[in-house]
Amino acid sequence: MRPDGGPRREARGGDGPGLLERLHSGGGREGVCGPIMSEQHTSPPIDAHGQVLHDLAVAVGRAHKVGEVIRTAAAEIRLAFGVRIAGLYLRDPSSGILTADPNYEELSPIFAAALPTIRPGESLLIEEAMTSKKVVIWPVEAIGHPVIRAGLEAEGFRIGVCVPVLSKAEIQGVALIARRTDVPFSPLELHTLGAIGSIIGVAIENAKLYEELVSHRDQLRALAAAVQQTREAEARRIARDLHDVSGQLLAAVHFSLEELAEAVPLQAQEHLEAVRAQLRQAEEHLRRLSHELRSPILDDLGLK
Repeated sequence: MRPDGGPRREARGGDGPGLLERLHSGGGREGVCGPIMSEQHTSPPIDAHGQVLHDLAVAVGRAHKVGEVIRTAAAEIRLAFGVRIAGLYLRDPSSGILTADPNYEELSPIFAAALPTIRPGESLLIEEAMTSKKVVIWPVEAIGHPVIRAGLEAEGFRIGVCVPVLSKAEIQGVALIARRTDVPFSPLELHTLGAIGSIIGVAIENAKLYEELVSHRDQLRALAAAVQQTREAEARRIARDLHDVSGQLLAAVHFSLEELAEAVPLQAQEHLEAVRAQLRQAEEHLRRLSHELRSPILDDLGLK
């Protein structure tokens, strides 16, 4: 008996061959819309199980954002198993609430839109997978949660699998994977799906760290830009003071010297001229300093 009253579907090797077993036997692959037969009857890789995991690890390892990881994982699982991730829910560590983004085209649009969040204890199927940290399989008609069952049935799914998404033995979320046929998942497929959950979990955690790093980098860049703008504004203020205030003071000194020149004897004119020369040097120095602090061409071009 399953926890919410209905019969539980156990995964047994005698229920039918899974994908990887069919690969080893040279058979076709069960597709989402029907069987997809192999065009060439060549021998598959000796370790098809390891090949699936390797291909997925390489694919999601190239993704640097959580959304990219989810889309890539969904596409790889669909390609390898002929099944679909109906929903991939990420767990909030503080509240324990599972949240799905319905905008990923690889996921089931009906299911994700109908159930964007799942609260702790709301689904016995998901709770069992998260508590045991193992893959749990159920026939869709026996799933107790009405929205989960209706969402899967709306797209013709017959068998559902809840895969815990793990990283360092910590729950990152769950993936609800579904098949449109009654062919049960073999033990080999379930083992592979469990390993896939760990690969996705590590990739999601790495993507989160990368996004945090990028966010911090952008914050540092914004802070550096704000500091630079402050420095430039201060430089413009000082340049204006040098040009306006100091210029007015020096002009006043020139007028004073002109008045003084009319009152002193001729033998003192040479000294006054020397003072004027020193004032002109000071003016030139202040003009050059003001130009260095605030280049006129920048203001002329509007690059303040």
